[in-house]
Amino acid sequence: MNPTFSYKPYYMEPQKGDDKANARLREALKKSSKIGGAKVVSKRRQYLAALKPHNRFLVLELMHFADELIDTRQFKVAERYVGKKDLKR
Repeated sequence: MNPTFSYKPYYMEPQKGDDKANARLREALKKSSKIGGAKVVSKRRQYLAALKPHNRFLVLELMHFADELIDTRQFKVAERYVGKKDLKR
């Protein structure tokens, strides 16, 4: 997943009686090397979110929508070539 889109992670805690389902989802995501995708509403704002396994936890990571990011083509970039000699300083 491109870290440019990352916004804020939340560790998910299973509610009473949800331990088994939480563990199954976590292990299925680990085994498949995939993440879950969702749209989440928090404080009247809609977010794109990724559900990812992390060690023994599930992490819900809020993300930016693509149209919320600044187009990097508008930034000035250093085009000058840097040689090995320059890096030794």
